[in-house]
Amino acid sequence: MRMGVERISKLILSLRNFSRLDEAGKKEVDVHEGLDSTLLILQNRLEAKGNHPDIQVIKEYGNLSKVECYPGQLNQVFMNILNNSIDILKESISGCHLLVDNVKITHNQQLTTKNLQIRIYTEVLDSIK
Repeated sequence: MRMGVERISKLILSLRNFSRLDEAGKKEVDVHEGLDSTLLILQNRLEAKGNHPDIQVIKEYGNLSKVECYPGQLNQVFMNILNNSIDILKESISGCHLLVDNVKITHNQQLTTKNLQIRIYTEVLDSIK
């Protein structure tokens, strides 16, 4: 019961962070915090169900400073990109003929996976002066 309450608390906090309903303007935010909140919201879609294996998320976060942006809109972009990635991986297992890393066709044309992964990599490319 305690674990369930802790999970719900984390989910509610992530939903608040994700939506940022109380913030209409630009604000300096931690991009990684937005990504983590989005991933927590999508956790249910990443878990194995039926013919769909777990989708592993590999986070390789660089050292980023805060970014001035509209946080709710940025989090929505993260949600759309991650949802699309999950959909493509799941469709590749269901028989869609998409090219996805770590998916191979066996001798009987069944799709099998070694492990499905979404890799999130962040780094600073250029400093804006």
